[in-house]
Amino acid sequence: MQLKTRFLLTLFIIACVFVVTGLSQSDCHSAYYSVFGSAFGQDKGYSLAVDENESALYVGGIKDDSLVLIRIDLNGYVEWVRTIDLIPFRQEHIMGLVVDSEGMLAAGGIIGTTEGGGSIFAFRYNPLSDQVLWAKEYTPQSNSYCNGIIEKGSGGNFLIMNNPQNPNNAEILELNRTTGAVVPQFSKNYSLQNSDSFGDMVFYENSLYATGRFSEGFDQGSMRHFIVKLNQTSGVPDWVKIGHRSANNDARLYGASLKILNDTIYSVYMGDENGSSIDDTEVFIQKTTLDGDLVWVKKYPLPGANDWADEIITSGNGFVVLARNRVAPSDLILFKIDHEGRVLWARKFDYSGNDNTISIGSTQGQLLEANGSLYFTAYSESSGSPDIVIVKTDLEGNISDTCIENSTISIVPVSIQNPTFYPVTLSVFDASNNVINKTPMQPKKTSLDSKFLCERSSTLETFLSQTIC
Repeated sequence: MQLKTRFLLTLFIIACVFVVTGLSQSDCHSAYYSVFGSAFGQDKGYSLAVDENESALYVGGIKDDSLVLIRIDLNGYVEWVRTIDLIPFRQEHIMGLVVDSEGMLAAGGIIGTTEGGGSIFAFRYNPLSDQVLWAKEYTPQSNSYCNGIIEKGSGGNFLIMNNPQNPNNAEILELNRTTGAVVPQFSKNYSLQNSDSFGDMVFYENSLYATGRFSEGFDQGSMRHFIVKLNQTSGVPDWVKIGHRSANNDARLYGASLKILNDTIYSVYMGDENGSSIDDTEVFIQKTTLDGDLVWVKKYPLPGANDWADEIITSGNGFVVLARNRVAPSDLILFKIDHEGRVLWARKFDYSGNDNTISIGSTQGQLLEANGSLYFTAYSESSGSPDIVIVKTDLEGNISDTCIENSTISIVPVSIQNPTFYPVTLSVFDASNNVINKTPMQPKKTSLDSKFLCERSSTLETFLSQTIC
């Protein structure tokens, strides 16, 4: 018995050494929940992208006052960490990150704070040569938020979605792929009444489809989830519709993310469907045709309070949604639906007292599927010091891990009766931004501590983790 105990302890020590040092490239990291950061630093993960070969992840976020890029292999080992300081002594938050059709990284974000906004930046980066190809700062007429970036088709220019605060419009800037210069023919502001913003956009069959929030009035109870189809050359809407509540009802609804599959739009949004609360919120998913005709809307009550949704992605026979609670217990939640909105599975993840994504609104690219697994990024705060969270699960949201709370939850969808989704006409005008060329410092190689990595993929490892944890 004593020999068996020593044997098990030796195996556990060896396994721990492999996890901490990253010397083992075995399949023991089939699923994991990793936290990276520094003791007193400000480290947040905002956006994920997978490289063109699906062999590694890129994480974009903030480290102290610089933007940070992290390359992590699919087993969870950090290959490198690089920071870029576009403007010293000002915070730079990557709010959207994509791997373009040439394998370069393109990112958009905020120079300022996620709470108050600031100016907008974008850059293109070669991760192999460690070279910034171009970097720009875009200064609108007032503080603005950046809500994401996409590539306009393979080999196309980039589009960044912004939200200037005064006037409070939705904005899209088209950026020249090679230089980052604004392409004025497409770049536009979009306004219904007040408090308008984009949440997500996709390029599909030579058209652009976007979701977000338009306000059919000047009070907080007039905000509506929208879908718009845009001409890819001019940026002018072909159509725009809002809902799922009519104009004579109070509702505060925010569009977060959308995907198109089989000529059908699936959009996820959240808010108060009966008032103007930012706290009494629930999650909704809508199915719409490419012509903007409503098929169905369903509500997905999450456990906990202040339900919020961040992203929807296609996965196998359905869609996976990343959601959360914005107040205690502030858990992160994954759930999957089929094409008719039925919940196939749902799980929650709890590492600390405050697991979060971003303060409010959506950030593009926090959830993705690669090489047969699901990955998402977030941040976790403890004693005021946020850390980057990277989670890998199987395709049903499972982690063989007893060191964090990771459990099945029940989500029972509720069909919305008599929803309305009706056309509106936007005011569309050219965007006005000053463009400042940036000559950033050479990307700085740095490191992040692995604060927490707890994963087990075999019966022996599970037994050992239970014993130690």
